[in-house]
Amino acid sequence: MSEENKKEPIVQKRIDSRLQIVKHTRLLLAIGFVIIFGLGVLFGATFGVTHVLAPGVTDAFSQKNSPVENVNLSQFWQIWNEIKYKYVDNKTVKNSDLLYGAMQGMMASLNDPYSIYFPPKQAKAFESDLSGKFDGIGAEIGMNTNNQLNVIAPLSGSPAQKAGLHARDLIVSVNSSSTASMSVEQAARLIRGKKGTTVVLGILRSGWTIPKSFTIIRDTITVPSVTSKMQTADIAYIHISFFNNNTGIDFQKAIDKLLPKHPKGIILDMRNNPGGYLDTSVDVASEWVTTGIVVSEHFGNGKIQTYKTHGLHPLNGIPTVVLVDGGTASGAEIVSGALQDYKKAIIMGQQTYGKGSVQEFETLPDGSAFKLTIAKWYTPNNREINHTGITPDVIVDPMFVTSTVFGAEPIDVGLQKAEKMLQSKIK
Repeated sequence: MSEENKKEPIVQKRIDSRLQIVKHTRLLLAIGFVIIFGLGVLFGATFGVTHVLAPGVTDAFSQKNSPVENVNLSQFWQIWNEIKYKYVDNKTVKNSDLLYGAMQGMMASLNDPYSIYFPPKQAKAFESDLSGKFDGIGAEIGMNTNNQLNVIAPLSGSPAQKAGLHARDLIVSVNSSSTASMSVEQAARLIRGKKGTTVVLGILRSGWTIPKSFTIIRDTITVPSVTSKMQTADIAYIHISFFNNNTGIDFQKAIDKLLPKHPKGIILDMRNNPGGYLDTSVDVASEWVTTGIVVSEHFGNGKIQTYKTHGLHPLNGIPTVVLVDGGTASGAEIVSGALQDYKKAIIMGQQTYGKGSVQEFETLPDGSAFKLTIAKWYTPNNREINHTGITPDVIVDPMFVTSTVFGAEPIDVGLQKAEKMLQSKIK
């Protein structure tokens, strides 16, 4: 964020769209009821008619302040007044609801699932979305390139994962309601719920000819951002579930705990990691990358913003394998791409999700907020992440296989192969 922006009263945070299903509209996914008033015409413009604003609404769209020429807002104000004075239940209509609905509609007109307007309650919930504790099924959902609702990643240990959901699964129905015309937010309203309640998702997976029903019991999800241990006497294992505001600090604590044990190799597990804050992604990559750019943002006006490595780089030189899969997205792809480009690690697993757009979150004076896609991410070697993802150096597919022992957990083939590769390098 520039020094100029820091002086503004508007709070700005660079984030990616971490789409989780949570209690009390606790994330972007839970922002539903998109009321489409305006559909984009509200953004700036001139108008040449007399309009009557309902009491309590500030006229922020005067000709003097209009940033866009040749756009007439008369139709917007006409509809506003028709609702306020002719709608059959107009006494129940709140000015704030009309205004918030119009701004939601303006964002919806972009046809970008990651650009969203949040009324105050949802904005407050969204700001706490990366706390790591919420009620829901623990699944990241979004729209794929075909505008189909799909699973980005089930969080590790979540009800969604235990029920058998996979990254890239298509969600064709929620409680028997088709998702064909649903937005991510509308679907989330149906999927989220209190601990102990159930939701039934119709899932279509690659290779299936018909959808299958998955009944999932919602629960309180507590997901630590970083966990670590010595996998073997020589190999350290670090797992990052997502990138929240504390990931950089938690990752540093993990390093401080592991380095005194003198690991000769490191496994960084970012499978099913949907991303999170940009800054903490850069923090993590910087532990390996000694010089240069970690990631760059390319804006629509041609501007390029770069984020360089920083810190002491204590993991530089330690052989590292990064585990990724189809649920590895956004911030996790930033880390994977940087370590791959600088040859600081071997990327192992499956093609990552390819969510490489940048959202800026701004809190407005009334407590509402919006999240707008403003740029795309590129790796140090200028590879675009969005819709492409990171191709592993070593493909492992499948990542897990069923154990031959009855009742045993699936065999983690990816982890086994990562261990074997590191052992061959450190002997």
